[in-house]
Amino acid sequence: MLSIRRRELLQTMAVSVAAPGLARAAALTPRTVETIVVIGAGVAGLAVANRLKETGRLVIVLEGRGEPGGRVRTARAPFDDGLYGELGAARVFDTHFYVQHWVSALGLNLVPFSPNAGAALFAVGGRRLRADDPGAGAALFPDLRRDERGLTPAALTNKYLEGLPADLGEPLADAATYARWAPFDRVTWPDFLRQRGASESAVKLLTMGADSRAISALYILRQIMMHRDGRQYLKIEGGMDRLPRALAQPLGNDIRYGCTVTRIDANLNSVRVTFRKDGKDEIVAGDRGVVTLPFSTLRNVAMNPPLSPLAREMVTTLPYRPVTRFLLQTDRRFWQTQQLSGAARTDAPAELWDASAGQLSVRGLLSVTAGGTPDVQARLAALSGEARVRFGASIAAAAFPDLQGRFQKGITQNWAEDPWARGGFAVFYPGQLSRWGAALGRAEGRIHFAGEHVSPWPGWMEGALWSADRAFNEILG
Repeated sequence: MLSIRRRELLQTMAVSVAAPGLARAAALTPRTVETIVVIGAGVAGLAVANRLKETGRLVIVLEGRGEPGGRVRTARAPFDDGLYGELGAARVFDTHFYVQHWVSALGLNLVPFSPNAGAALFAVGGRRLRADDPGAGAALFPDLRRDERGLTPAALTNKYLEGLPADLGEPLADAATYARWAPFDRVTWPDFLRQRGASESAVKLLTMGADSRAISALYILRQIMMHRDGRQYLKIEGGMDRLPRALAQPLGNDIRYGCTVTRIDANLNSVRVTFRKDGKDEIVAGDRGVVTLPFSTLRNVAMNPPLSPLAREMVTTLPYRPVTRFLLQTDRRFWQTQQLSGAARTDAPAELWDASAGQLSVRGLLSVTAGGTPDVQARLAALSGEARVRFGASIAAAAFPDLQGRFQKGITQNWAEDPWARGGFAVFYPGQLSRWGAALGRAEGRIHFAGEHVSPWPGWMEGALWSADRAFNEILG
């Protein structure tokens, strides 16, 4: 049964989420035409611009890159046979309602993210075992306690989450609720598991695939609990970039590419945005502004007047995950002949999946997501071009040794080096989420904020779209 808060959220979505081409509500037409300057043509910026344009407002979207999408980036070159893979956002949950609404409204389709057959792998210390083997955990981590042996990672996680407050899974929370959750925010995720009685081996098993040593337990718990009703991952058929491209189409020349925002001035009546284009400074003015830039890049933009102290603290210190994505083409999907799905988690740490699932080519495309650890980042910083791709292939070979004879070509995206992102997605360190959670994305005068980083779903397209809807409703008043 849905909780009251969850029902309220769904009801709000049902009445307030509109997309281009849907019926317009006359009540949304402003008495005087407003101009809204939207900074960033990622998913959040495009969604809020579309909704605002539907009400008759004028929108100006400023984007530093030469194309829409932000950290939603689908790579089709240099791969053969029409293969494509995701360098950024790659999947959504079947419980992501905002994503499902926009995908449907724009005539796109969601398909299963993973193949229906085959097992995933665990690869630790040079050993690899099937994840569906009930003895895999104990074989890889012999020091698991008797009560931890024979449990899948999901069952082991549930063992140590038993008795937690159910409202950790509610997207909307006020300051009092975050204060009540503060004990979960004082420790890292591995330390939380230890406090709940997990052995060191269980901690290693449950944190495999990503480095969570510095991440707040509250951040992880919120992600787990908000997705606890999910049954499967999905992806957009034809590539995730089809969503931002479809959102950009009705905006046309309202989007100005190649514009690097350097300054935002706001007063009681208007907003002025200074940006650099083709080596020259230009200014646009509007009645309001919507800032969707990651805080990792917004911290380089001058704000006048300055943001409030708490907002300034968030902008200058919010961490971003230094994620690197490798896409590796193979001559065959050799993992299928071994009854494997192409998915794996390793102690690199890295997460792998079959990016070619559902595509027609006989060739394969393995996706490898690594990073978050200083040693991996240091290795990547010392490499470039093909050497980076080979480094990614060596990470994948820990789970799929046959890759060495099947690998053909690949590409790399290091999000920490991307000048428009400076990181893959927002994360939170201990003490940050309980202090900031209720204030994330709060408007500052005529400046509104949107993006995955100011939503209950950091790191997800769902969060970006949810935040766009919130900014839209703030502007409507």
